[in-house]
Amino acid sequence: MSELTPRLSDALESLRGDRPVSRVPREVTKAVERERGNAVVQAARVEGRALVAHVALSNAAALSNEEALYLQAAPLGEARYKAIADAYALYAANEVGRP
Repeated sequence: MSELTPRLSDALESLRGDRPVSRVPREVTKAVERERGNAVVQAARVEGRALVAHVALSNAAALSNEEALYLQAAPLGEARYKAIADAYALYAANEVGRP
């Protein structure tokens, strides 16, 4: 156990970039960098999904508002306006839910 403590602290110091420590195996450094890379990719996916959701919500709100305006101007088109807005909402919801 006493062997692990110095090695763990050496590993942590080398990962912070304070100073290179030759006692940390190259495999450990590569594994940590690989995990960091995976975390960056996962974070980008989460941010990307949030952007898609934001745009979808914003567009759905704008289309709903526009639908209401058209209803006042030409009430006979209600079913068409609703169908168009709903079709977009379904499409956008599918995009947000994509993996």
